[in-house]
Amino acid sequence: MLPTINLDLGQMCAPSYDFGQGRHTFIGYSFAYYLAPLREAAAKAKTSLDHVISHRILAGVSGHPFRSKALFWYAPTNDMVILTVCDVHRRLKPMWMNAIPGYFECGSDYVSGNSRPYLYWDGNNLTRVYLISESPEPGQTYLCDLGALMGSLIGPGDEGAIERVKAGDPDFLDYSIVPEVAEEVVTVGGRKYVLCHAFCTMSVPSTPQEELLESEDAG
Repeated sequence: MLPTINLDLGQMCAPSYDFGQGRHTFIGYSFAYYLAPLREAAAKAKTSLDHVISHRILAGVSGHPFRSKALFWYAPTNDMVILTVCDVHRRLKPMWMNAIPGYFECGSDYVSGNSRPYLYWDGNNLTRVYLISESPEPGQTYLCDLGALMGSLIGPGDEGAIERVKAGDPDFLDYSIVPEVAEEVVTVGGRKYVLCHAFCTMSVPSTPQEELLESEDAG
């Protein structure tokens, strides 16, 4: 079974306030992609949408490494995918990400409300992270659904769905099987790379308002 790691968002994301949405969030550099070309690339390679995106990002960070910790967020819309890269200093603008199929535009933006942690870079290794709310069950096969508009979903998969994902069913391109081993060797453009995998939880830093309420409760 995969390990479970905790992502301390205060150590890898720059906090901000989205006045348009009236919420505390994080800010980073976002890349927007049309969903159709991503699905076409997955269908052509007989793989999943997840693999098309994560493997290309793995090749990108391996070829253009940086020292700071970073978190890649994933957010779907009806016809697009938004990938937002966050680092605490707001310095990262990995323009090599415009080579991912379906690229439309990029620029500074807030992490959207339906974004979920997708890939974590610790300065040396890239980990595909799977956000969970409960401890994973040993022996259970989990599926990730990147097409869920409320954000990527991780949950136990039934046998029929798992087999269709393995077979590369065009109707299941948004689904991927969560690996059972923590390290996977993948080939991108004829070169081999190591992609790590882990379940994850999140630690979110307190906002000034929350800190004030906590101090009042303590008093």
